Amino acid sequence: MEVGVKVSIFHKIMLYAVLLVIATVGISTYMAVETETAVLTNKLILLGKRTAKDIAFAAEKAFSSSNWVFVEELLTESVWRERGEVICSRIVKPDGTIFMANDKSFYGDTVDLSFLAEQSTVLPDYFFPEQKEYGTLLVRSVAIDNEQWYVMVGLSSKPIKATIRRLILHDVISGSFAVLLGAVVSFLLAQSICKPIIGLTKAAKIISDGNLEHRVVANRKDEVGELARTFNDMAVKLRESYAHLEEKVEELATEKELLSITLGGMSEGIIAVDINKRIILFNIVAENLTGWKSAEVEGKAVDKVFRIVDEKTKEFIESPIDEVLQSGKTERGTEYDTLISRKGTECPIAVSAAPIRKSEGAVVGVVMVFRDVSHEREVDRLKIDFTSSVSHELRTPLTSIKAYTATILRDPNMPEETRRQFLAIIDEESNRLAALIEDLLEVSRIEPGAAKMRRETVDVAAVIEKVLLNLTPLAQKKNIQLRKDIGDELPTLQADEGKIESVVMNLVNNAIKFTPEHGHVAICVEVTDGEMVIRVSDTGMGIPKEALSKIFDRFYRVDRPGKQIQGTGLGLSIVNKIVTMHNGRIEVESEMDQGTTFTVFLPLTVKFMPEVPSAKEACTK
Repeated sequence: MEVGVKVSIFHKIMLYAVLLVIATVGISTYMAVETETAVLTNKLILLGKRTAKDIAFAAEKAFSSSNWVFVEELLTESVWRERGEVICSRIVKPDGTIFMANDKSFYGDTVDLSFLAEQSTVLPDYFFPEQKEYGTLLVRSVAIDNEQWYVMVGLSSKPIKATIRRLILHDVISGSFAVLLGAVVSFLLAQSICKPIIGLTKAAKIISDGNLEHRVVANRKDEVGELARTFNDMAVKLRESYAHLEEKVEELATEKELLSITLGGMSEGIIAVDINKRIILFNIVAENLTGWKSAEVEGKAVDKVFRIVDEKTKEFIESPIDEVLQSGKTERGTEYDTLISRKGTECPIAVSAAPIRKSEGAVVGVVMVFRDVSHEREVDRLKIDFTSSVSHELRTPLTSIKAYTATILRDPNMPEETRRQFLAIIDEESNRLAALIEDLLEVSRIEPGAAKMRRETVDVAAVIEKVLLNLTPLAQKKNIQLRKDIGDELPTLQADEGKIESVVMNLVNNAIKFTPEHGHVAICVEVTDGEMVIRVSDTGMGIPKEALSKIFDRFYRVDRPGKQIQGTGLGLSIVNKIVTMHNGRIEVESEMDQGTTFTVFLPLTVKFMPEVPSAKEACTK
């Protein structure tokens, strides 16, 4: 991973200025060295050419006068006179033999004629093995005795190099002073430029930390001063904008809080998505129904969170969001929509979706509203069951009454005994029909809250005696034994006597109905913790555990495969409603094929409660 090094403008200006001075000094030094080298080289070559010319001229005169001593002295003198510059001088015969040289040890040595013939007048960078150094070799041809002789002059480059070194040293020293001076100038220049910029930077940091009242000094009249004044104007406008923004933020926060409270108080789940079906709003009811948390689904595709299937086919179906995005209109789901939660549980829902539009009408998202309709679906089912059950219950006694009545009317000579039996059946069916109608009327009086409570003193023992007297014939038909256990000093109850009688009648009647032959039903009463407790137990079929939470619902009947037991599913609903109206409660305990116990708790309104012997043992099934 690369780590950036922060370099300030101050250091950049200094660095660039120093580099500029160094580059300038370097270029000027390079040009001076090149120029001086060229001048000295040309000067050296001119010296060599002049020396070679003098030697050639002397050689021509010596041949005509045979005065070679003068030439020999000239060769030696040329090297001595130009010491350090001319390092050797030689005269070479046409066959390549060195005829004469400044050093007699080379007399008789030969030089490759092809080398001499191929060389130009000046041979730079020539290595002289005797002196073990590089230099310049000049070759000049001369005509002696109608033959082409050669004059060779060797020139040393040491003086040139020494001069160049001195020049470089001089330039380095002067360049160092120039760099130092440039550094000082660049420092002053950088400081004059960067100081106000640093001040602006610090001011910007102070303002970014929240101090919008801070200002910078703007007393300069150049571009930096204009920048400082512009910065102060910007700070003023920023403070005004920030104040306006704070007001808007406060308004938005208030609106958001109101929206949050509104959405939180709604009973429907709400999901809002953008044009790409990404979730932007998810209220708490939606969390409860889907099993997802708002923080988890924000920005997530809605199809991964909200999944619905057909209640009957269990196939996944398209959500109304897709339909809204296609049509641009409000869309509703079907009556069979079922939501699949995060945990895989199913929940029937009613769902609708509407487009979210901009001011110009373009669709930018969708808001979907859905609610749990489990209760409505259950009520609808119960109503259907209730209608079917009531129809059946009404049809059965009416059919019997009609059939027996028609039989009596068709046969005026029917034996008296048979006639009495038929009339008894008609009377029984009429009573059954009247009881059913009374249950329906009781529901119509209690459910809407139209029933009026009559506060009166109720002798619960007397009520129980009356109920048992009326239900004894029904129990005797099934050989069911009725038991009771009521304390001797049972207090009276402030309640509606008719409704308390209805509670006891329904509980005991149900116990007899669902208890097989030769069973028993027990009813006992006791006072505990300021409440009158009425407990009805039987040894009947029992109630499945999954049905215990529903038995007090209207129209609900426990499904008992293979067993047809008459009833409308209203009795226990009436009991629960009456007990609730008396500020009481009812509890149920049951085991399949072992029996059921219903316990009613009614508050006493009397101030004095005598001690009553416990009868709990007698209530044991």
